[in-house]
Amino acid sequence: MEKAQKDLTSCLQAAAAGRLPSFSPALEARFADPVGSYRPVIVAADLKRTGTRKDASTWIVGKSPQGQLAVCVLPSVNNSFDGREVWILDKSKPVKPVSAEGDWGTVFPANDHHATALYGSVMIGRSAPGITRVTVQFSGQEERDAQVIDGVWLAHMEYAPPGNDVGENWPAPQPTLRGYHSDGALAYSSSGQ
Repeated sequence: MEKAQKDLTSCLQAAAAGRLPSFSPALEARFADPVGSYRPVIVAADLKRTGTRKDASTWIVGKSPQGQLAVCVLPSVNNSFDGREVWILDKSKPVKPVSAEGDWGTVFPANDHHATALYGSVMIGRSAPGITRVTVQFSGQEERDAQVIDGVWLAHMEYAPPGNDVGENWPAPQPTLRGYHSDGALAYSSSGQ
């Protein structure tokens, strides 16, 4: 985790100094704590939002002492579509048993790498105490486990839209999120079921 800490701090410092693009789903979200106090919670390598392997990136999810999440995306190659960027998440959002705080998805058309159009997504969120397993499920697809550490979760998936229809106005799919207790009992479902 030492390298992840160094990469996270460097990335957040560059964003705070304006040398690196930083974004926030909530426009008013800013760093809640000094950038050096954020600690890596999840490090996920080789995640991609586009249809080719060269676009893989490492995603580091950091958490501040006040619980704010900041995401640093580091491309694995210099000419990657997914450039180096920081996402600052809103710490004031109430946490449901399972809540999604960010969904970075891209639609990519059929090509040499895949026969159908795909929606590639990296989702990040929080889980309440007692939730030890989080799953994400798109309509008609199997439930997939997210990585869950210290009340933070990350899921990476690709979804083939029904009928292969991904026109410009195609709405991004809304998956069902589920949270489970350590005994396997369902604690929460975003679909209400």
